[in-house]
Amino acid sequence: MGKAQIISYLGDGKYQVTIKYGGRDRLQARIDAMNARIADLQTRYDAEVDPVKKNILNLQIKSLTKSVNYYTNGMPADPQVEIWCVDLTEDLSGDVGTIEIPGEDQTIVIQPGFEGNAAYSGSRDGILTPAIANSADQAFFNKAILPSRFNMMKKTKTAKQKMMQEM
Repeated sequence: MGKAQIISYLGDGKYQVTIKYGGRDRLQARIDAMNARIADLQTRYDAEVDPVKKNILNLQIKSLTKSVNYYTNGMPADPQVEIWCVDLTEDLSGDVGTIEIPGEDQTIVIQPGFEGNAAYSGSRDGILTPAIANSADQAFFNKAILPSRFNMMKKTKTAKQKMMQEM
């Protein structure tokens, strides 16, 4: 579940929205920490006289600079898409909660709007976060659990087919 901002109503429960990605603050904090580390290494590099240590510091600076460039350019922009409200509510505006099929960002719908339920709630809805903004353990968990979800779906389908054939 995630967050979207309604741009316009297109009719029959369909909306033009901007899907809001999370993790930008966390990613910016990571970039700021790397920039501070680069400044510290640059100060040490300027004061160093040993050529071997200078080369090591130079490699560390270059490595961190490449990481900063990767994180700065890697965060995707918030996409604008056309999506439906689940119950075809026609009077939504502002930030709304979305429902996504896990692992598939192509199928997104707005939560049912009955009694104001579509309004975004951070505790209930969460927010979509690109892998680049996650920590290493979060990204690994998401990548590791997704294939097993699809794997289990295949086994369930196969078991149902076998049961039908035996009948």
